[in-house]
Amino acid sequence: FFFVDHHLAMSGLGYFAEDIVDRANFPETAVGVPSYADESQEIIGSTDETYVPEAVKKFIIDFHKAFRNKDLTSILALYEGAWNELSEKWYKNSSWPKVEVIAPFVNNDALFLVLYKEMYYRHVYSLNSGTLVTLEDRVESFQNYFNLFAYLIKTPPENIDISLPNQWIWDMIDEFIWQY
Repeated sequence: FFFVDHHLAMSGLGYFAEDIVDRANFPETAVGVPSYADESQEIIGSTDETYVPEAVKKFIIDFHKAFRNKDLTSILALYEGAWNELSEKWYKNSSWPKVEVIAPFVNNDALFLVLYKEMYYRHVYSLNSGTLVTLEDRVESFQNYFNLFAYLIKTPPENIDISLPNQWIWDMIDEFIWQY
């Protein structure tokens, strides 16, 4: 039999070498995470589904701007840092605002809304370990992935106007496979 020392075999590929890792797309931690501290007296945990705290509105607008400017550093900081901080503060036990509610903040940008919806549903699945996810949520979430992948497959490469951090792409593919 032929035995391979997997550690040596993998390190010989160079992929895992520390000096080769692309720190722009795989930083140790999200850098430059903007602060969305809200000093107002807004009510945390509002049951009004159309209510969006000012800090969340600003985040959505900043996220859309970074997405449209293809600013990967800002997108990653917002995706990994600010999203989690705002989720913890405003949506610890509830879903983020529905797409229809935030659409006016981003001029109804359909591609951005598909990406927002992906994060929205991933957050819904994370609540109570996914025990509160409805059949409608599951169908809509899967359909959203289908729409995103159909756009990427059917659109000629020269017409695809999207740039995302590798971590987010990995998370989307991982979640899609998990749901499938």
